[in-house]
Amino acid sequence: MITFSYQARDASGRIVSGIQDALNEDNAVTSLMSRGLMVLSL
Repeated sequence: MITFSYQARDASGRIVSGIQDALNEDNAVTSLMSRGLMVLSL
């Protein structure tokens, strides 16, 4: 697993940041999108 740091926009338009563990970058983006986040940077 790789730990990615991200910035994303949530459903209400707020910018949120955090970390996401994933196998690769695509997997991290998919996981964040499934939580309703629009990824701005990873």
